[in-house]
Amino acid sequence: MFKIKGLPNIKNHYNNILRSEIIKVTGYSIDHLNPDIRIQVFIDSQFNYSIKYTTRSLLLLGNYNKYKRGLGQRFSFNNTHNNKKKDHEENQYSHFTIEGIILEYLYVQSGSKNIKIAWSGSEDKNSLVLGNGRPFIVKIDSPHIRNIQQIFEIKGKIRLIFQEVQIEDINKYYQYKIQINTLINIIEDNLDEVDLEKIVSKLIGDIRFQINNKTIKKKIYSTSFKIIDNKNFEMKLLLDNGIPIKQLIGGKEFIEPCLSKLINKKCECLFFDIDEVILNNKNGN
Repeated sequence: MFKIKGLPNIKNHYNNILRSEIIKVTGYSIDHLNPDIRIQVFIDSQFNYSIKYTTRSLLLLGNYNKYKRGLGQRFSFNNTHNNKKKDHEENQYSHFTIEGIILEYLYVQSGSKNIKIAWSGSEDKNSLVLGNGRPFIVKIDSPHIRNIQQIFEIKGKIRLIFQEVQIEDINKYYQYKIQINTLINIIEDNLDEVDLEKIVSKLIGDIRFQINNKTIKKKIYSTSFKIIDNKNFEMKLLLDNGIPIKQLIGGKEFIEPCLSKLINKKCECLFFDIDEVILNNKNGN
């Protein structure tokens, strides 16, 4: 319809004109595979038209510190008529979760209508996250604003830090160690005649547990402890991210080794805090 025989069609002709003008004005070389902005003009048979545009996706590395107990990481879901529905109204993001705080902040900052978070792990809602903070990846589709304010903080509650990353670099942010501090209670009996130094040291080494019938192997690198009374003690661990801490202590599901089995007394992890996050690419491992 819009092509004259032997000549470029109107679409290609106008594309070439626009590209030439953009290069002339900005001096910017256009990336045809991944352009900063893609503009589409739709024309129907009645010559009615509409224009749509999308901008290049923005990939961010985020880190969060959590300073308040009781703050969950993600939205919870309810099964209603076999459909999963979030516990918040559409487009209303709750400050009762880290996910809600992140989304509310980034929707305002970027002007995007579609933001996805890829988590690198999670912790109990009553756990604190200190040190460098837990990393996560955010993909922002068609942002109106690319210059995101890098630091956001709600005093006494949460701190967020963002920086732009390239897609080829994101895998290294899923491989890290965490330094945690746990409070452990002996549910049955007490610590009398228990050689904690010997038992706790047996946790060092390979850890095996199962997720969806698949055996996962990770590692604990160091342990230390401090006795509070004859039923409670603190234990510090340096370990790979992704080891289920409460399972490691209580052993309700398969995990080897397990503290309760090593002590031969039923134990419970009352809470654990993440004191530090150590990226593997920073320590040469």
